[in-house]
Amino acid sequence: MRHPIFILLVSAFWLAGCSGDKTRVEGKERAVTPQQIRETEEGMVFVKGEKEPFTGRVVSYHPNGRLELELNIVAGQKHGTFEQWHADGQKDEKATWVNGLREGMARGWYASGKKRFEYPFRADKFHGTVKRW
Repeated sequence: MRHPIFILLVSAFWLAGCSGDKTRVEGKERAVTPQQIRETEEGMVFVKGEKEPFTGRVVSYHPNGRLELELNIVAGQKHGTFEQWHADGQKDEKATWVNGLREGMARGWYASGKKRFEYPFRADKFHGTVKRW
């Protein structure tokens, strides 16, 4: 008699575990388009019509459906990798943001794939040799 109850309890816990992680769904990363956001003079990013600083990704697509740009925002500040692509999928620009400031080497490429620029940043200011081709 104990075995069927034990099997029933184990099955119930197993099924509950397989029913999906509701916290993951609720905490799902939000993505918006550049047209849906506004940026203050101080560089804080908000979704238009909302009072809380935005957290999530800003994404845009070319008319052909290919990804055009992607930027991460955390608590209203640009944070992480910014990438932009030409319509054919060739990388256009790449930069890193840390707490709203550009940091490290920002790079750009022509549609042909040849280098267009290299801009070194430290705390959102040029730091080092700026190169353009």
